[in-house]
Amino acid sequence: MFNLFIIVGIISIIIPGIFIGVWTDGQQQRANFHSETEEHRDF
Repeated sequence: MFNLFIIVGIISIIIPGIFIGVWTDGQQQRANFHSETEEHRDF
């Protein structure tokens, strides 16, 4: 039962991270930063 909670917890962290783009490397983060306008960054 405890293993089930561990697996569900890990999945609950990984799936949202994929959808909001948390798992990107430094190059991708710099590209995202420079391709946005200042207004979008402030939003």
